[in-house]
Amino acid sequence: MWRKFLKKNSVYVALALAVIVFVILTVILKSGQTGGGFVTEAVAPWQKLVSGAGRSAVSFSENLLFFFSIKSDNEKLNKELAVLNAQNTELLEAVNENGRLRELLNYRRNSGFKVKPAAVIGYDPNSYFSSLTINLGSDDGIMQDMAVLSPSGLVGKILSVSSNYAKVLLLTDIRSSVSCIAQRTRCAGSIKGKGRDLCEMKYLSINDDIKPGDAVVSSGDGKIFPKGIKVGEVTAVSQTPDGMSYDVDIKPAVNVLKLEEVLVVVKY
Repeated sequence: MWRKFLKKNSVYVALALAVIVFVILTVILKSGQTGGGFVTEAVAPWQKLVSGAGRSAVSFSENLLFFFSIKSDNEKLNKELAVLNAQNTELLEAVNENGRLRELLNYRRNSGFKVKPAAVIGYDPNSYFSSLTINLGSDDGIMQDMAVLSPSGLVGKILSVSSNYAKVLLLTDIRSSVSCIAQRTRCAGSIKGKGRDLCEMKYLSINDDIKPGDAVVSSGDGKIFPKGIKVGEVTAVSQTPDGMSYDVDIKPAVNVLKLEEVLVVVKY
């Protein structure tokens, strides 16, 4: 049993014996007994070893304290950085919002229409049917079929109204239809939604002059949308299979899926 114990703990046993010998020799040295020179020679290496170990321990402790100090400072700086990042994000949001509201205000002053600004509070987009909800309703004078704009162009029209909210049918919805003209050549047609962020221009003659890059604006027919509001831009033109008309792809002037504020035209 002792052999097994000694074999398993030989390092610790040897260390314990070394410490005992060191203590005995130190006591003898301090007592001034005969053989001090011999004892000094015997103890000196041990003293050197212990002294070195002590200095190493002190150095290790100092380094450990320095490490924890650096770690604490680093954590503090990370917290301060997180606060600054949050404040920076809030500031950027405020700057962006201020820019959008200033743009709305300038449009409101210069459009010649009576409009009411509204905040977008919800989206209902899918493949073909797209609408959004705004924070104005019948209590604010909003009525069905009123045009909805942004400074960039046409957004859609009011689809339904409750006391404090209204749903806007977006230009890209397949139920949407807007009478329009090509700004360059004045050829007339109707822009219909194709879902998501796509539209097409219909009812053009094969003799109409229309090209990619042409701007398309509202014609004012139908008494829903004011005349001259930018609707989109022609991106592609191709003949229909019967050769009697054109298929015209339109990119909307407004990214209707990224709106945060809109203007409702209450009178024009």
